[in-house]
Amino acid sequence: MWIEGRKLGKDYVRCDVANNTLYKDRYLISGIGNIIDLQEKKVLYDGSAKLVRCSNDSIIFYTNDIFKGKYYAF
Repeated sequence: MWIEGRKLGKDYVRCDVANNTLYKDRYLISGIGNIIDLQEKKVLYDGSAKLVRCSNDSIIFYTNDIFKGKYYAF
């Protein structure tokens, strides 16, 4: 399987940093918070955040960013 992980010549999806999580045998959540749909072969989320929990149809992330602040996202 091949999923493009570069935009404008820069890496934006990384699966080689920290632990990755496979959710519902379909979604790969990288250690930095990227979400990849393995069936559709699409990047669903390319931002960075810390995975907190997966529950039903939700994935909860925590972000602590100098510019965006601290917050939880679903």
